[in-house]
Amino acid sequence: MAAYTANSLTYNAPSFVPGLAIQYQMGRGEASASNAGNSSGYSLTYNNGPLSVAYGAGKSTASATSTSGFVTSVAATNLGSLTINSSVLNSTATNVAYDLGMVKINAYNASTKLAGTTSQHKGSGFGLSIPVSASTRLAVLSSGATGTNGSGTQEKEKGTKYAVFHNLSKRTMAYGFVGKSSTSGALNASGQTAFGLMHSF
Repeated sequence: MAAYTANSLTYNAPSFVPGLAIQYQMGRGEASASNAGNSSGYSLTYNNGPLSVAYGAGKSTASATSTSGFVTSVAATNLGSLTINSSVLNSTATNVAYDLGMVKINAYNASTKLAGTTSQHKGSGFGLSIPVSASTRLAVLSSGATGTNGSGTQEKEKGTKYAVFHNLSKRTMAYGFVGKSSTSGALNASGQTAFGLMHSF
């Protein structure tokens, strides 16, 4: 819910429990006489010392700019054909993190479903973040996803990534990661490698 959404209103509820934040967002599509592109959702986040928990849920109505594919690397699986002003996508996501000091543990679960059909996508992951110095940390992420398209075909993907992050200054960070993932039915696993710089202005 923290991400920017065009043509939307966001309400942040007053904090009545220390560490708990509640947010609601409602957005409208570009067509005034149509439901296409309309969206709504809410999120709950709770932070207490080393513990951080977040949950979000939302729904959106298909528009001319909607994508029929999952927001995932399972490229061969999609939600099927979307009908503008009719098809509704329901999504949920949960994330839990706990900082043990020497290592930070993170787990997430997310799903997207096309209402009124069996088309859906579910994904989950588990990660570790390990500080090795004041400016450098290592991270490991293991993830898996399953999807069922409009034809009832199911596809599964799993993968593992390793990353290193190094702060060059207060605003600039260098990063690099390598990983490998495999998809059911595919003959070969795919590898990913990336290096770059991130700078905050």
